[in-house]
Amino acid sequence: MKHSVFHLSGALRQSVSWSLLALILLAGCSRTRYRQSADAESYSIIDQNLAYPTWMSPSTVEIEPDPRSRLYDPTCAESPVLPPPAPQLYGYELPELPLYGPAELEHGTPSELIPFDEVVSLPPVFDDVQAHLAAGPSAGAVLPASHHAVDGQPDQTNSAAGGREQSGTPQVPISASAWQAIDEACLARMFEFATVREEYLLTFGSEPVADARISARRLTLAEIVALTMLNSRAYQTEKENLYRTALNLSLEQFDYDLKFSVGGNRTGADYDHRRAGGVTSDTLLVPSGLQVDKMLATGGTLLGRFANDVLLTFNGPSGFAADVSSELLLDLSQTVFQRDATFERLTQAERNMVYAVRDFIRFRRELFVQIASRYYSLILNYRGIEINAQDYFSFVRQFSQGEAEFRAGLLSRIGVDQFEQRTFSSRSTLISSCNGLESGLDSLKLLIGLPPELPINLDLTELEEITLRDRVAATGELISRARRQLGAERQEQPPDRSVMLNAALVLIDRMLESIEQRGNLDQVEFDLVSLQDLQARLRVDDARLDTRPVRAELARDRTAVPPAPPIRVFQRTLDYAESLLTLAAHQRGYAAGLGVDSSAIANLDRTRDELQTRSEQLGVDLNKMLGASQLDQIPVLVQRAEQLLGETENLIRTADAVTGTDPVQLTAEQELRETLEHVDLLLAKSEQLLQAPGAGLVPVKIEMDDAMLTALVRRFDLMNERGSLADDRRQIKLAADDLKSILNLNATQTVGTRTTSNRPFDFTFDESRTTIGATLDLPLNRKAQRNAFRVSLINYQAGRRSLMQLEDNVKLSIRDDLRGLALQREQYQIAVASAALAYGRVISTQLELQLGIPGVQPRDVIEAQNDYTASLRDVARNHITYITSRFQLFLDMELLEVGDSGFWQPLYDEQYQPSPSYQLMGDALPAYGVLPTGPWYSKEMRCILDVPTGFSLLPAEQDSMELPADVELAPVPEDVQ
Repeated sequence: MKHSVFHLSGALRQSVSWSLLALILLAGCSRTRYRQSADAESYSIIDQNLAYPTWMSPSTVEIEPDPRSRLYDPTCAESPVLPPPAPQLYGYELPELPLYGPAELEHGTPSELIPFDEVVSLPPVFDDVQAHLAAGPSAGAVLPASHHAVDGQPDQTNSAAGGREQSGTPQVPISASAWQAIDEACLARMFEFATVREEYLLTFGSEPVADARISARRLTLAEIVALTMLNSRAYQTEKENLYRTALNLSLEQFDYDLKFSVGGNRTGADYDHRRAGGVTSDTLLVPSGLQVDKMLATGGTLLGRFANDVLLTFNGPSGFAADVSSELLLDLSQTVFQRDATFERLTQAERNMVYAVRDFIRFRRELFVQIASRYYSLILNYRGIEINAQDYFSFVRQFSQGEAEFRAGLLSRIGVDQFEQRTFSSRSTLISSCNGLESGLDSLKLLIGLPPELPINLDLTELEEITLRDRVAATGELISRARRQLGAERQEQPPDRSVMLNAALVLIDRMLESIEQRGNLDQVEFDLVSLQDLQARLRVDDARLDTRPVRAELARDRTAVPPAPPIRVFQRTLDYAESLLTLAAHQRGYAAGLGVDSSAIANLDRTRDELQTRSEQLGVDLNKMLGASQLDQIPVLVQRAEQLLGETENLIRTADAVTGTDPVQLTAEQELRETLEHVDLLLAKSEQLLQAPGAGLVPVKIEMDDAMLTALVRRFDLMNERGSLADDRRQIKLAADDLKSILNLNATQTVGTRTTSNRPFDFTFDESRTTIGATLDLPLNRKAQRNAFRVSLINYQAGRRSLMQLEDNVKLSIRDDLRGLALQREQYQIAVASAALAYGRVISTQLELQLGIPGVQPRDVIEAQNDYTASLRDVARNHITYITSRFQLFLDMELLEVGDSGFWQPLYDEQYQPSPSYQLMGDALPAYGVLPTGPWYSKEMRCILDVPTGFSLLPAEQDSMELPADVELAPVPEDVQ
C-alpha cells in the first residue's frame, strides 16, 4: 500500500510540475522584453532591406525620437504618461548640434568640418543706386558695388568715365522720419543687410542698437535639414510606417517557424463537489496542453499537440484515486491545386517591405527638396527686402531732392507729388515683403516641426554669395558691352585714338572689378599685374592726349591778335600746368609698376607735390587780386604761371625719361599703332576673362534622352510600380487556381499513454490511431470565382496602363525640368542685361532731370527706377529658381542621394553633373521583384523572376549597336493553360 501511494505521488508530481510550467509560460514576459524583442526583429529586417550600397540610405532607422527632438517622450516607453493639457508657449529650445554651413559642404563631407560660426561672411553687395548718383555719374557701374568701409566710414570713391578716379560728394542721408515710417519688426529684418545698416549710420551716426536687430539663432540649410530630421512629424510618421511594415513581415515569416500555436497552450483546474444518495464525491480535474505548428515550404501545415489530463478523486467508493493520461497528436495537411495561395500573405509582406523601403528613401530625398525649396524661397524673400529697402531709400531721396528743387523753382508741384506717391508705394511694398517673410518663416517652422512662436532666423552667407555671383554676371555683361564698343571703334578707318583710349580704360575698370569679385568667390586666377600695368600705361597715353588741346588753346591765346587779356592767358597757362601735373601723377603710377628705383619715384612725388601746391596757391592769389580789384598785378601772376609751367614741363620730361614714354620721337601714326597694339592685347585679355568659369549659371550637361532613360531605370516609384504590376499578374494565377477543383490531403497520427500506468509520458503505440484522408471539392459552381478571375485580368491591364502612365509622367517631368533649366539660364542672362540697361537709365534720367534737359520729367526717373528694381528682382528670382530646379532635376532622375544627415552633399558644387544610366541597376533587378526564399512556388509564379531584362537603347543606337548574344529585347510569354 505504501508503495502504491508513493508511486501515485511521483506521477502526481510530474503532472503538477507540468501544469505549473504551463502556468509560468502563460504568464508571459514583461512589457519591456516584448518591446525590445519587436524592435530587434523589426530593425534587423529594416537594416537588411536598406543594405543596397547605391541607395545612400541611412545606416540605421529608429522610431524612438532623439532626446533633443521636440517629439521625444521622456516618460516610460511601455506605459507613457499623458501630457499635461495646459497649453505652453516657448517650451522648446533649439538644440546645440554640430551643424555646418555651405562652405564646408561644397565638396562633400570632409573629415574635419569647421563650425559654421567661424565661416567668414562675404561683403554686402548691390548698394543703393542713389549712392552713385550722389557721388557723381559713373559710366560703367551697371550694378552698384559695395561700400567698403575704411576706418568705419563708407568709401565714396567711384570710377568715372575714362577710367579716372574722382571723389564724389557725401551721400545724402535718409531723413529720420523715413526710418520712423517703417515698423520695428520690418526694420529688424532690414538691419540684416549691411547696406541698410550703412544707410542708418549715415542718418544717425551710429549702428542700430542690438535690441533693434533679430537676436534669434541664424540657421543654415544644413542646420534646417538636421532639425527636420529631429522634429519633422511627417518624417517620424514615415519611419513608423516602415516599422509597421517590418512588424507585419516578421509576423508572416513567423508562420514558417516551428512555434507554439496561438491557441491550445493552456492549463486549468475544475473542482467538482457532488452529493448523491447521501454519498459525497469530490474530484479535481487538471487538464493541460501544448500545441506547436509550422507552415511548410510545400504550402501545407504541420501541427503537433501534447495533452495531459489529471483527475483526482478524494472520497470516491475506492477512497483517494488518481487517473493520469496524456496524448500526442501529429497532423499534416496539404492543399494540392491552391498551393500558391497559402504563400500569398508572406509573398505580399516581403514585397511590401521592399516597396516601403524604397518609398522611405525617396521620401527622405523629397523631404530634402521640399526643405531646400522652402529655404531658397525664404532667401529670395530676404533678397526682396534688401532690394525693396534700397528702392524705398532711392525714392525718399528723390522726394527730398524734388522738394528742394520745387522751392528753388526748378520742379513743378506735380513732379514732387509723383515722387511722394511713389515713395508711399515703395514703402508699402517693403512692409509687405517683410510680412511675407514672417509668414514664410512660420510655414518653415511647421514643416520642420518647430512651434510657430519659436524665433528663428536664416544665415545669409549663402544669399551674399548668390548676390555676389550675380554681380560677377553683371560685371561680365559690362565687360561685353565695353568690349563691343572698343572693338567697334577698333574697326573704324581710321580709328579715333582718344575714343579708343577712353573705351579701353572703361573696359579695364570693369575687368579689374570682375577680378576682384571673382577673387572673393575664389573662382579664377588672372594675371592682375600685367592688366594693371596696361591700365597705368593707357592712363599715361590718355592724360598726355588730354594735354594737347589745352596746350593748343594756350598757344592761340599767346599769339592772338589783338593780344588776349592777361587773365585769360593766366588761366590757360594754369590749366595746361594742371593737365601736365595730372599726366605726371599717372606717369608716377606707371613708373611704380615698372619697378623703377624708389629714389627716382620719390623725387617725382616730391617735385609734383611742390608744383601742385604752387598751382593751388596761384589760384588763391588770383581770387585775392580779383577781390581787391588789383588787375594790374595779373601780369605778375602770368609770369609766375609761366615759371610753374616751365618747371612742370621739366618734370614731365624727367618722368618720360624714367618711364621710357617720351613721345617726341613718335609720329601720330606710330602713336596710333602703339595704341592699337595695346587695344588688341586688351581685347584678348578680356576674351580670356569672359571665357573663365564662374560667371553666370553653370549649365546641366545631359541630353534629354539620356536624362529620361536615367530616370526610367533609376526611379524608385517606377520600381514599385513594376512590382505592383507583378502583384496584379500574381493575382491572375491565384484567381485561376480558384477555378480548379479543391483537393486537400490530410494525415493524422495520435499516440496515447498506457491506461494502467498513470504516467504522463508513458506513450505506447498500443494506444494509437492513424487517419489518412482526402477531400475533393468539384468545380460545379465557380460563378463568383469566374468573376474574380475576370476582374484580375482587368486589374492587370489597368496596372499596365498605370505603369505606362507613370513612365510617361516621369519622362514629362524630365523634359519639363531640362526645358525649365535652359529657360531660366536664358532668363537670367536677360535679367542681368536688363539690370545693366535699367541702371544706366536711372543714372542718365536722374542727371538729365537735375540738369533741366527738355522733355525729361519725374515720371521718367520713376519708370527707370521701377524697371531697375524689377530687373534686380528678376536676377535674384531666376538665379534661385535655377538652383531649386537643378536639384529637382536630380531628384526626378533619382540621382539626389542623401545619407544619414539628410543633406545632398553636391548642392553647392555647381560643376557637379548627372551621370546617365541606361540599364536597370542591381537594386532594380529582378525588374518585377523577388519572391521569398523557401516556399515551393509553382512554375507560373516563378516566371516573374525569369522575365528577360532587355537592353535599353536610344533610337540612333538601335541600328548601329549589336546586342549581346544573351540579351532578349522582349520576354516570350508562357502559354498558360
